[in-house]
Amino acid sequence: MSLFSGETAVAISPGATPALLIVSRVRNAPAARAELASLESPVSALFSPSGANAIQVPELADHRVGSATVHELQLGPGLQIDYGVFDGLVVVSTSLEAIDGAAQHSRSLESEAAYKATLSDRPGRYSSLVFGDVSRLLALGEQTGLTTGAHTRELLPDLSRIRAVGVSSTSQGADTTTELSLEIP
Repeated sequence: MSLFSGETAVAISPGATPALLIVSRVRNAPAARAELASLESPVSALFSPSGANAIQVPELADHRVGSATVHELQLGPGLQIDYGVFDGLVVVSTSLEAIDGAAQHSRSLESEAAYKATLSDRPGRYSSLVFGDVSRLLALGEQTGLTTGAHTRELLPDLSRIRAVGVSSTSQGADTTTELSLEIP
């Protein structure tokens, strides 16, 4: 976890199949590569099937994404972990496509209208920054069946009015200030 103790972003990347994406700045790229490589065997062991009903044994493969090498650990049908260290970043995801997007800098969150609407007035220095595109999150929830519960269905009309949410917090001494912004078109 020391790789993610500094500036770290956690996102659900857009795409045909949404993926978890974790990006963190890293000071020592060779050490980060070694630390991640040392996790391959223990993670593989956790997902290694036992017995005669074994469907798939975890497999490791390397892929080129731009000028970077991305390691992919295929853990089972539909479950993979991909990681790479490049451009001063460690990037971990459940999708090569998401890592490619991070490597290519294909989308800047700061250029998104919803981000600007909720976080354009953020402080220069902050301890945490959270952005959620509520409309995309609700669409993802419907796609995955997470909005089928009765209580969730009751909240959907109100939640669907919120386009985006932004949260920033700053700390000074023992004081913390948190600002919440909602975009409701």
